[in-house]
Amino acid sequence: MLIHSLDATSERTLSTMAALVDSYTLPTRELEMVSKTHDDMFLRPANEQSGERGCVNGEKCVCRWLAIFRYGEKCKEAFVCREFLLPSQLEEFQTSGKLPKVHGKCLICCRYFTAYTYTLARNQPNFNPKSSICLQAFGNKIVVDNPEESALSHSNVVGGEEGYNPDCLLYIDEKWVDVASARGDLGTLLWRPVVRFQSSDYEFVQDTNIDGGYRVIQVKLGSNNGAPDFSRYVRIH
Repeated sequence: MLIHSLDATSERTLSTMAALVDSYTLPTRELEMVSKTHDDMFLRPANEQSGERGCVNGEKCVCRWLAIFRYGEKCKEAFVCREFLLPSQLEEFQTSGKLPKVHGKCLICCRYFTAYTYTLARNQPNFNPKSSICLQAFGNKIVVDNPEESALSHSNVVGGEEGYNPDCLLYIDEKWVDVASARGDLGTLLWRPVVRFQSSDYEFVQDTNIDGGYRVIQVKLGSNNGAPDFSRYVRIH
């Protein structure tokens, strides 16, 4: 399923929002903006010798399973992706060597979890992320006070040299405004662009410059919608 948050700025959606102002609280919160250029740094295995950590999901990391589904259970392409850091967290790590107190997911698992949580919220009228529902079902090991906030950690830059193509954003159905879950922390999705999860957006390549030899490339997600530069990689067929 393709979900597109840029439609939240359409005339029809904004008119619907305006009509609800007097009746409902539609919360939003500031999110750190993240570019495609930043994201591309995290689609590889962690370099543990330099202090980096792998995805908290370990063997259940979605990145690892994407490779297994494509190439087989014992494929050499499968790896646990690097823990994703926001720009501010990366700056802290590069300056002081400190990582976030809570061990986080990789970028691909973050996107999967966001899409998974939104799908639950959109399709289950009684969705309550603070109850004992199966938000942990796909292997998420993080225990947080507010799972909604955990599911939406950042927003994405759209357009420009380092941004994403609008067509690759999470699609938010405007009818979701009528559902109670849209008035929680997840309601921020109505106002902030967030990249979708779709397995075909990722291609595994061989990179001799990293430990383990394999990484992931985002395919045609950049704002110029051009083919990625494979000049330094070996494509896997």
